[in-house]
Amino acid sequence: MLASLLSIRATREVKTTSYFQGIISFGFKENATYSVNVSTNATKLIVGWMSKSEWKNATAMRINTSANNFVENYNLSKIYQIQSFDNTNPYLLLAGNISVKDAYYLYVFAFDDKYNFVKIEYNLTNPNGLLDFRYENLLITAPVMAAISGILLAFWLINWLRNFNVQIYIHYVFTAVFILTFANNVAYVISVARNNVSETNIFPFIILFFSHAFKEIIFSFAIVLAASGWCILVDSIKIYELIICIVLSSAYIGAKLVQEYCNFEGVARIITDVIFFISLSAYSIKLIIYTQQASLMIWAHMIAIRNAGIDPTTTPVQKKHAMYISFEIALIVYTISILVKFCVVEFGPVGWLNTFVDQALDQVISFMLAWIFRIRDRENNGYSAIEESMEHVDDMQLSEIEAATNNEADLHNGIEWRPGMQLPGRPNIITQPSQQQITLESPDGEQNLTATNITSENTTV
Repeated sequence: MLASLLSIRATREVKTTSYFQGIISFGFKENATYSVNVSTNATKLIVGWMSKSEWKNATAMRINTSANNFVENYNLSKIYQIQSFDNTNPYLLLAGNISVKDAYYLYVFAFDDKYNFVKIEYNLTNPNGLLDFRYENLLITAPVMAAISGILLAFWLINWLRNFNVQIYIHYVFTAVFILTFANNVAYVISVARNNVSETNIFPFIILFFSHAFKEIIFSFAIVLAASGWCILVDSIKIYELIICIVLSSAYIGAKLVQEYCNFEGVARIITDVIFFISLSAYSIKLIIYTQQASLMIWAHMIAIRNAGIDPTTTPVQKKHAMYISFEIALIVYTISILVKFCVVEFGPVGWLNTFVDQALDQVISFMLAWIFRIRDRENNGYSAIEESMEHVDDMQLSEIEAATNNEADLHNGIEWRPGMQLPGRPNIITQPSQQQITLESPDGEQNLTATNITSENTTV
């Protein structure tokens, strides 16, 4: 998607045994210019441009079409050249102007059925700039997206400064996310503007790629960390859980970047799509597991508070409950946005819309996360450092939690919580009973009494 911005001037090498080979597509305006230089080991070659409709017809028939039939049977745009190659004439130059605005496809067609090597250098220019006209709207949308992400970052940092006495680790992670999002959007503005006026564009593209990759990895990592309850329900995270978060986030984003930046076709495209969905499924499953565990922990804590005679809906734990309900909605929107992006990339029109949809959906998710995880005053921020719990921690059956979730009205019993009141600790959740047999012998050893001791296994959440 983003790599297509580099197509105004480039060198391509094609190794193929097929007759027909597409090279690139480019959106020409009226009076646009093109220059294509070709060298090859083929004895005879057709090089030319097809309009969008011609391309659809030609690709549908290309397997069963020879070069001679291709010339005779297709009413092409006439922007092509046929040339024989030998040691005295190894090059072909195709240059001229475009008279009709359209998306054109550069192609080569070999007459001989053998292994052909084709080297193509091309230089493409529109009248008012170097961009493919299908991407020109990015000159407007990219700065708008950068400005919106800048406003979000300013909101986040101002809110942080207003509550600077509250320092929470996951807040640093989200701060990095918003900074990287803004930096990536600015890099995109610079890259698009540079591509429109200069043919030397590889360095801005490299900066854009790495800022995009780093932003995406940190973004997905922050979401899975928040889903695990780190700094919201628990103050620490196990090393292996942290490694799992990093691996799943990197695998999913790696597959996503390959899909976006590499224009694979055929079997290679199918393989990359399969890898993408496998990594996305693993990432999504981990998010679901984490959010379910977090929900159980919150409910268990609220039940323990109710059992202590305090109305849990008046406590800071209720803030956690509300925060996670909002976060679950954000996760649903996040998942839908991933699927929408995939559909737009796979089935949407080539051009600016792909990037705009990607950036716009990222902004929606970012604003939701910024609002949910913004720092408030210490008594109302919803993070884990808001209350001091009693040292004693009870066990609680999973069945008791499930019953409470079906009758939330019972949670409103008890006295109103006030700042400074100590809350009971979050109980350990008992998920499965296990049985252990105990055998008692009589003093003379002749009679045995067997009993079953039912113990419980605690969750590790």
